Amino acid sequence: MYSETSLTEISDTVDMILDYANKNAFNLIVMGTRGLSSLKGLIFGSLAHTVLNRSIIPVLLIKKLPQNFIDDYLSDPDSKANIQKNR
Repeated sequence: MYSETSLTEISDTVDMILDYANKNAFNLIVMGTRGLSSLKGLIFGSLAHTVLNRSIIPVLLIKKLPQNFIDDYLSDPDSKANIQKNR
């Protein structure tokens, strides 16, 4: 469970991210998501989703890829990752 302190820390982190992006005139904020259960996300939100909801700058959220997708990509002899690795 989230404590009151951790919710404050999330809010502070969101403020820092948004302040930094605004001060540096970012055109886009890109963040990864960990994919917590929808119940936890609904009740507590998440850092990425809070940034998304509070930002005036567009935010792109990237969902974590399943490990089997990554393994398949890296083991495929025709993948760019393998071609570059074997040069």
